[in-house]
Amino acid sequence: MQRSKKIHEVISIVFSAPFIALYVVLRVFFLYEFSIEQLIALVVGYILIPLLVPLIYSYKKNIEWDYPVREERIIPFTFVLLGYFFALMVLYMLNTYNEGIFLAMAYTLNGFVSFMISLKYKISIHVIGVMGPATYLLLIGLVYDFIALFILSILVSYSRYALNRHTPVQLLLGYVESIVITVLAYNIVYA
Repeated sequence: MQRSKKIHEVISIVFSAPFIALYVVLRVFFLYEFSIEQLIALVVGYILIPLLVPLIYSYKKNIEWDYPVREERIIPFTFVLLGYFFALMVLYMLNTYNEGIFLAMAYTLNGFVSFMISLKYKISIHVIGVMGPATYLLLIGLVYDFIALFILSILVSYSRYALNRHTPVQLLLGYVESIVITVLAYNIVYA
């Protein structure tokens, strides 16, 4: 049983939102040939801040890195959301391709909506962190990337459930929220 728990913990760490964002950012960077400035904004806003702020905060407060208690995630989540918004504004000012603005809008809106939900109810940020980018990749035409991340989302969901971090309803809510909000972001950018 202990070995199984370790495997699920590794899955939760390796496939957390900042690491999925790293894959998506690099995929989009090379596909659309963004500038170095655009890449830096994406890396800072969607990888470094979301990775470092929660880890530092959990270390300082001596709480678990994945914030199993809903109330404990509000303060670090606020800073992550500010990082998302920062990257969106920088990309907008740099006249980034629509795919970059869509990516930034999807992360920012998903972050905002999941933050608002987290004020009253626990939702799976891990699922949102995989399924939001998966939906983004599907909507920009990268079907195989979508399939890979969708399969990965099932693995991540099961791990979060096996670790007793989320109920099936919280996981399902993560799927629904991320898909709906990413489609909304798509419509805002491409309408």
